[in-house]
Amino acid sequence: MGLGFYGRTFTMKDPGCMHAGCEFSEVAKGGDRTGTPGVLSAATINKIIENGVTVLHDLEAAAKIVTWDGNQWASFDDAETLKIKLDYANQRCLGGTMVWAIDLDDGSLLAALSSVSTKKEEEVLPSLNFDTPGFGTNWDFIPESEKVKRDEL
Repeated sequence: MGLGFYGRTFTMKDPGCMHAGCEFSEVAKGGDRTGTPGVLSAATINKIIENGVTVLHDLEAAAKIVTWDGNQWASFDDAETLKIKLDYANQRCLGGTMVWAIDLDDGSLLAALSSVSTKKEEEVLPSLNFDTPGFGTNWDFIPESEKVKRDEL
């Protein structure tokens, strides 16, 4: 089962209807770290949330929803929803879980996943080093001030 380390974003058609199932007019503008319309990185979502916006938990979808700027909408995961999804996979004896778009994480989602997983971090990510770019990805687009260091996990 895949776990997305990014948010899916939309511009809602009716600002009065901002919950799951409401009609959207288009995918939202790309985030400052992705440049891809309809996709936000964990760092960008965290920055939006820090501005005091409303975050809702869609229990049916096991996802969080954040709305801002009157008509912008994003669904994303955090520690709470990642735990729900891991429990779901374990209860159904699924063969495993995997992360989609690990390069869009600022370290917060890996830390969240590690905190709710029944596996030890060393079993899952034995050579992870946040101080060095890895996984074949250039992490230069994330400012140093927003990177999570291994000793902070």
